Amino acid sequence: MACLTAPLPGTYGVTTASLSPLQRSRTGSRRRGKKGQRRVEQEYLDEALARFSGYIAIDELYDGPFCVLSIVDNRTYRRLAYRVLDHSPKVTDINRFLKAFKKQLDARNLKMAGITTDGSALYPKPLALVFGGVPHQICCFHVIKELTLSILHALARVRKEMKAKVPPLPRGPAQEGPTPPSPTHPVGKPTDQRTV
Repeated sequence: MACLTAPLPGTYGVTTASLSPLQRSRTGSRRRGKKGQRRVEQEYLDEALARFSGYIAIDELYDGPFCVLSIVDNRTYRRLAYRVLDHSPKVTDINRFLKAFKKQLDARNLKMAGITTDGSALYPKPLALVFGGVPHQICCFHVIKELTLSILHALARVRKEMKAKVPPLPRGPAQEGPTPPSPTHPVGKPTDQRTV
């Protein structure tokens, strides 16, 4: 039995036919349905929340026109929830995202102990509304990053101001006239090039 293949089109070599004489496998050949996807997400969330520490970190990641909101367990570093937006997040988006996550926690009788964010103005109001008195802190990395940027901007401004105060040096050919005597070579004495 011969294994037929088709010539590869273009320079990238897209697979156009199978080398196997068997029927095409159906595993993974079609997208998972919404019901199956919900089952996988639920199983993952059940496993991730089984060892929930009570401490979460919330952040957003921008990729072109899209924004991914995510909640990560701040001790086990497992992603607990995410949401992809096709626009920059607003307070209402954060509010909906946090309420959906709180619903998952409430269904499992889990309590929050602390929340860490990047210091964005998007978070304080929704966090106070959804999680009430749970302590909220700003990530040290983001604080140091902002301080470093502020210091670099201040240094750049000071350098610019100092450069503006330095008088310009004269340009053009050197001025003619007597050369002042050098302190190491008095006038009238020849210099000796030998080293002793």
